[in-house]
Amino acid sequence: AHFPFPECCEHTCALRLASSAMTELRLWIRAAVAGELRAEVHVHSGDTLNDLYAFVANALDSTCKLHLLLGGTLLEAGSTTLLAAGIVTNQVIDVVKSRRQAHLSYQGKLPLSDEGYNPLDTWLSPVPASEPGCLHVAWSRFFRGSSYRQYITAIRERRQAEGSSNEEIAIMGIRAPLKDRSVEGLFGCGNLAAAPAPSVVPGFRERRSLLGMLGGRPLLNEQVNGMARGPTVAVQHQNDDGSITDLWRQSDDEQLLARFHGTIILTNACFANGRLYAIGESANQEDARLVLEGVFSSEDSNDPNRTLSFRRCEVQEDPNVWTCVTEWMDVDRYDFLGEDALGTALWFQVGRGVVAVPVSTLQARLVFDWSQAPWQVEGLAPKALAFDPETLDLYVVKDCGQEVGPTCKIYRIRAQRESSCIASGALSIAGLRYEPFADLVCCANLGTDPSSSGSFCIGAVMRHAPSGSVVVLDADDGVWSLPLLDARDQDALSDEVETRDDLN
Repeated sequence: AHFPFPECCEHTCALRLASSAMTELRLWIRAAVAGELRAEVHVHSGDTLNDLYAFVANALDSTCKLHLLLGGTLLEAGSTTLLAAGIVTNQVIDVVKSRRQAHLSYQGKLPLSDEGYNPLDTWLSPVPASEPGCLHVAWSRFFRGSSYRQYITAIRERRQAEGSSNEEIAIMGIRAPLKDRSVEGLFGCGNLAAAPAPSVVPGFRERRSLLGMLGGRPLLNEQVNGMARGPTVAVQHQNDDGSITDLWRQSDDEQLLARFHGTIILTNACFANGRLYAIGESANQEDARLVLEGVFSSEDSNDPNRTLSFRRCEVQEDPNVWTCVTEWMDVDRYDFLGEDALGTALWFQVGRGVVAVPVSTLQARLVFDWSQAPWQVEGLAPKALAFDPETLDLYVVKDCGQEVGPTCKIYRIRAQRESSCIASGALSIAGLRYEPFADLVCCANLGTDPSSSGSFCIGAVMRHAPSGSVVVLDADDGVWSLPLLDARDQDALSDEVETRDDLN
């Protein structure tokens, strides 16, 4: 006989299913290879395996691809619930990290030498840009006559170049977008191409120096005495036809005039949070350093009525941290490394090391000092820095052109996470410390400068924000990239690396 299922039993069964979906599970995460317990996660039996993978990745603070195993059987990520997968509380889940080895890969060449760049004559400088996906480098080039193009044509035709000596700033941009390795499996850059011709700032020795690239066009600092480091007259935007538009004039800024009497000298600038941040000094106050925050009246870089106004200006409590990396165009140069992922501070490489400038205070603090650097990166060998905005780790790109072995080594100096508190969604600059040791994460044979018998190989180091890659320009116009996603989890390599022939 058929007996109908009681309605009350159906209700009880539904409650039990709902209850099982909400049952909390405590799971232990164990490293499959080492056999060590790495984390404890709390989930619910109704969560999916996709959820479990996300919980474990967050608990391990890992960006690597993970594989989870239960009793030696792979748990495929998907919509299967933990209940259906047979996972109960207090079970051990083994985890295996699938790592891609950090690799500095060659991406192609920029026509820097064809455009007058000579590493023995001038300094190749990264140029801050308002667009996060754009990379620019600048150098000064010398020629005789009315234009560099006519001068170089005369040289190639073995003719005597006529006219007076001139000098100008050339700015090369990377036109094609750099791709993330996750797109089509590319490492870092890929599809690299230079702009058809460099942007040019003519006659900079007369009055102007370069602050950055705004909307793909030069942002200039007009000075009273040009290279004599006179006070800034105006911040100007160069138009496509070479004409100049004033965005800000010091003589019109009543607030700053009242404080500094027209003596501000702007030397550097960068872009963050849609604003312009400038570094400068006061000509009538010895050792006074300034950090200013500027706001544009319009987001349209082609707006002919666009203006710039400085809303904040902070005299630095410790001006001694602003030591220049090198003097280029007779101005103190600091390399803008970027802002951290939380947007808390601006980070710069300076002569002494690295400074962080909290956006809230604009007061710079030295967070890394070369005098206390790990032994692996000590010495006078040329080196540059890159910055990981997610972890605050520093990557030292060391020029080993005069050493036996690879011409370039990249070392990682980890930020002490408990000191920075970035894992908890906050960042304390005051408590930030770096590890006293450095990890070698990769090495490569970068192109060396042919005219100097291969004595150095690094031209410039930048970070491409959209792809999360460190981009290195070598001394032979080559472009290389290193995805930070790989570098973060790269185990330390031995300093006894392969010979140059082995790497090739």
